[in-house]
This record gives sequence, C-alpha cells and structure tokens, in this order.
Amino acid sequence: MFVFSTGVGASALFAEARTLGREAELREAILRGIAVCRGPKPVAALHKEGIAATLRARSPFTTEELIDAVVQVYVRGRMVALVHYGERNQPLVDALACRGARLRELILYEWELPEDPAPLARVIEELEGGAFAAAAFTTQIQARNLMTIAGVIGHKEGLLGALRSRVLVAAVGPTCARVLAELGIPPQVVPESPKMAAMLNALVARLADGRSR
Repeated sequence: MFVFSTGVGASALFAEARTLGREAELREAILRGIAVCRGPKPVAALHKEGIAATLRARSPFTTEELIDAVVQVYVRGRMVALVHYGERNQPLVDALACRGARLRELILYEWELPEDPAPLARVIEELEGGAFAAAAFTTQIQARNLMTIAGVIGHKEGLLGALRSRVLVAAVGPTCARVLAELGIPPQVVPESPKMAAMLNALVARLADGRSR
C-alpha cells in the first residue's frame, strides 16, 4: 500500500524515480498495490502519472479521515510506503504501526522558515499596527512560521492581541484551524468545504456583514 498525504509528495516521489531511471518500476509497484490519497491534490498528481487512487479520504481530508481510509485495508505484515507532507504525521504512523504494517516512511520535502524573514516581519508589524482587516491562512505551517518570527522580533504578544481582537482570522480547513487555536488564535471563519475559494467567499461575506452593521 502507498499512502499519499499531499500532491507535492506524490509528484516529488515520481520526480526522484525519474532521476534514478526507475519511473516505470514505481508506477508498476503502485498499480500492483493500493494507492490511498488524503485529498484531491494527491489524486490529481497520481492521475497525471496514469494512476487512479484506490481509496480516498473523505472531506475535510484531515488526518482523522485519512486514518479512516487506511484502516479499511488489512495491513498486518504488509509493506506500506507512507509519503508524508512537510513533517512527520505521528498519529498516522501510530495507526499503521499498531495494525502491524511494515512501514517505510518518506519525507520528500520539509517545511522550513523562509530564508529571508524580513517580508514576514513587516507583515507582522502591519498586522499589529492595524493595516489589515483580515488574515487568511491556507496551511498550518504559515501560522507556525508567523508566530515563530513574531517571537524572534519581539512582537508575539502584540500580534496575538491584534489577531484576537482587530483582525478577522480565516482558516482554509479544520487542520489549519486546529493549529491556529493551539497557537492562541481561534479563527472566526472556517468554510464547510476546505478549499481556497470557499474560504475566500466566507471571508468576504463575513467582512461585508461587518461593514453593513
């Protein structure tokens, strides 16, 4: 079984296989096995390679839904290749390991802070100073990096105060919303469908509603 957490991870795996001259071997291995995808992006990445997903996590495509998908397959004693997103997903690892899977974990890219933090530092100061009415987060790492840089430049408490009071905070989906809440910034806008367009529509509606009052 191959478990794909992101489209970027799936594409990176095939890119590396091509570099090694083993693209056909990888494609045949996935076709012989079971391909489990977290959401539409890894489904699209596999489709580009001529492979259809065997199982798909249901919306809103969080770790919980992905675990629900993988536990449908009997994995005891079987090899499972887990292609992580930019960091290790421990709950998913535990779910597969406790079911006896022979797990091979792949982290093909890693989330890191930007090489030049100055633009992000400026955004933090502008958020704190009231330059923005709203802040929209599309990934959990965005929220973490924002707070990390805010701490480095000594603006963490000021930023938290602004995001909790003056700035309307939106999250693209439940995973991003959970991380924001853990950081002390519960989002006021989370769309029912975890997609960019849905988040932006919900955010615009919320802003318009605020202006009409």
